[in-house]
Amino acid sequence: MSLPDVSPAPGYAARYTFLDFELLPCERALLHGDCRVALGSRAYDVLLALVERAGRLVTKEELIGVVWPDTIVEEGNLRVQISALRKALREEQHGQLCIENLARRGYVFTAPVRRHDGAASPAADAAPAVAARTVSGSAQGPAHRPMHGAAQGQPQETVRGSVRGSEGGPLQSPMAYGALVGRDGALRELAALLLERRHVVVTGAAGVGKSVLAAAVVALLGTQYDLPCCLLDAAACADPGAALRAIAAACRLPNAEEEDAAQPTHRLRAARLVLLLDGCDHAPQAAAALIARLRAALPEMLLLTTSRGPLRLAQESVYPLPPLALPPRDAVVTPALAYAAPAVRLFCDRARARCQDFIINAREVDTIVAICRELDGIPLALELAALSMDLLSPSEVLARLQERFQLLASARRSPVARHQTMWAALEWGFERLSPEEKIVLRRLAIFRDGFTACSAAALACCHYISLDSLLTILPALVDKSLLLTDQRGDHAGYRMHHTIRAHALKKLRTANDPMFPPAALPL
Repeated sequence: MSLPDVSPAPGYAARYTFLDFELLPCERALLHGDCRVALGSRAYDVLLALVERAGRLVTKEELIGVVWPDTIVEEGNLRVQISALRKALREEQHGQLCIENLARRGYVFTAPVRRHDGAASPAADAAPAVAARTVSGSAQGPAHRPMHGAAQGQPQETVRGSVRGSEGGPLQSPMAYGALVGRDGALRELAALLLERRHVVVTGAAGVGKSVLAAAVVALLGTQYDLPCCLLDAAACADPGAALRAIAAACRLPNAEEEDAAQPTHRLRAARLVLLLDGCDHAPQAAAALIARLRAALPEMLLLTTSRGPLRLAQESVYPLPPLALPPRDAVVTPALAYAAPAVRLFCDRARARCQDFIINAREVDTIVAICRELDGIPLALELAALSMDLLSPSEVLARLQERFQLLASARRSPVARHQTMWAALEWGFERLSPEEKIVLRRLAIFRDGFTACSAAALACCHYISLDSLLTILPALVDKSLLLTDQRGDHAGYRMHHTIRAHALKKLRTANDPMFPPAALPL
């Protein structure tokens, strides 16, 4: 089985040109010659999404997720914007179809597109050929170990997979997790790794986007290879028998309700599918037992799990997911350079979805970058902060980050409670720490910047936390994505993300810790 071209969009470009049009993402402008084309905000977002993905099928669900990330809309809204684009692009005058509609599937931007950022677009001057390959067979990428039972050398359609499950059960739709932004390389890397290793755990801090990325990979591979895609919430599906019955139903096997974890049917054992088990750190031991039963019952599956730390299972490969990239600290930041950074781009796109007049300009660019940096490039925090942009200016948002959990209290729509607010995401992980780990994490929040193990010992050790215990707890907190390692010369150092530190400080204020009375704590 070879990996298709899975990137949802190439990297940021300063501008795109096609036919006699010029598209300027930073200015949100479409030019025809020297004239600006009148285009509504949503139509522009649809056009940018299609041009960035020129030459490949973009499903209707993907487009809706990108253009209306926080809103439930009917498919008719998308058709209205496509119709407006066809008129704006003057398809009839050019005698060339720029946007091809693939019935019941989605759209392909077929006009030749050229990027202007020092590199040509993968689709430049070849979009029609790529589009044809997308419909008739998979785009061929680097070869990886085939799945058992996969037909070698046979073309695979790229648009047939589905996510199946009954409402109210543990199965979730990939689109429920939100649109993927700024993770082009991660999507390709993780898809390749899963094809090669067959069981991968995505790790990372709260709100970093583990579930969103994993769901996108599962949906992509299911679509590419016509496999059922099953998305299970580990916290809601601890019973192996219930999980197998849900999976059997998703695979549309007969008598699915009769599946038994102790003796799965031959048809279930032979089923090939892509499975996401989300939130395995809810109860790691139970998740490990569930995974062992699933792997025994489903030897042909590709298994993707998410957790804040490795589960340390046999045959498990770890994919650590970092926050979204920020602009270089030492660079003179222009609006174009800032928008090129995925963290800033996500914030701006979500702010624009909230307030259609929002633009990133030279006067406010430093403030917007400071917001994204203060939020550590964590997607959930960026999205929640952007929800305030219809009421607050960038400088007001930055000032309110001193009390960030009030600003980030708006709940975004998500099928999983821990994905709805930043506080819920952090609290979910904190409550699963041991009592000693909680004490150490709270006390380490005193450090505004990084610290060494010696500094941590001076602050955190007490009569019930020995130095030996601390030296075990520190790497455990790193494993759980609550501390970051920070090499300082010959000594290993540690630091916290700003938002994790703010949460730990709040917990310290209410912990009645005799060593740290609230009045002595930093603001």
